[in-house]
Amino acid sequence: MSEFARRLSSTMRKPLMFLLVGGSAAGFYALSCTFLLSWLPGWRATISIGVHASLIPIVFFVQRRLTFRSTNPALYELAKYAGLQISSICISTTLLVRLVTQNPYLNVAIFLMIAGLAAIISYSICNLFIFKASRLCGNEDPSNL
Repeated sequence: MSEFARRLSSTMRKPLMFLLVGGSAAGFYALSCTFLLSWLPGWRATISIGVHASLIPIVFFVQRRLTFRSTNPALYELAKYAGLQISSICISTTLLVRLVTQNPYLNVAIFLMIAGLAAIISYSICNLFIFKASRLCGNEDPSNL
């Protein structure tokens, strides 16, 4: 493999893993909410927030291990990650309440735009702030976890 291919592979691994893990979590979130709302239709906000919040520790540890390969203290990073996710829940809910329409097709576009924007912001914050120290130390060996 050429040096360019190796660098490209290394550069793309992290964002692709982030999308794979986050996309899997989003799919699980959507299926879980759909299933729970069929049983408890009057509890939309509670179910949405509850399912999202319950995924925070699971997704954190998968992102930490597979995507960012961090070796920093997990509780410190988990606190920062949880803060990011709770902020994301609040901002997304506020946007959805203000932007949702009576047109289901427009709503899908709005949901996708909010989800895409949230993913870009979340990746940037995780990469530059939450998991930053291990990258600066150059220690990306996941076997040390």
